Amino acid sequence: MNPILSVKEVTNVYENRDDFDGIEIATKRYKIRMLISNNSKCCENWGYEMFVDGEKVNNFYRYKSFGEQENDEDDQEEDEQEKDEDDQEEDEQENDEDEKNTPLDLIDTIGWNVNKVSWLNKLPSYCHVPTKHDGPNFAAIKINCDQGNIVLVIHNDQNGYYSHYYIIQSESINDYGRL
Repeated sequence: MNPILSVKEVTNVYENRDDFDGIEIATKRYKIRMLISNNSKCCENWGYEMFVDGEKVNNFYRYKSFGEQENDEDDQEEDEQEKDEDDQEEDEQENDEDEKNTPLDLIDTIGWNVNKVSWLNKLPSYCHVPTKHDGPNFAAIKINCDQGNIVLVIHNDQNGYYSHYYIIQSESINDYGRL
């Protein structure tokens, strides 16, 4: 028996001379980690996702595109001043909804027994990775459990110049590479 003890998002994990973000699942016998370097260079869209029985766990998804989220403080202040009150109220409502869907609400995965962790060569039909270029570079694993399946996906959609390193670790997988 190898029950899941915790599921969490990890950020700024320093390994192999780089910072990584991703998902970590602790079991009784080992950890399952799927991480991607979090340094955006230019024009790439990267992220990671978790699915439990085909349902996306939104709080783990991190999508970055150079220039969209990385603004200096002056730009942020100007953007906030330009918003009218209606826009601010909508933003607050959306944030409240996002906070309700926390990873800890997936308590039903705690205690699931992990049977096998395996590579997926093809994305499941319910996983839609954003693409702007020739197609996404991705890595995906399936965690087969006694009460359902968990799928972890990392991806980097880029123009061929800006790859991201990744780390995937479990009892049966130990991989470090580039997407």
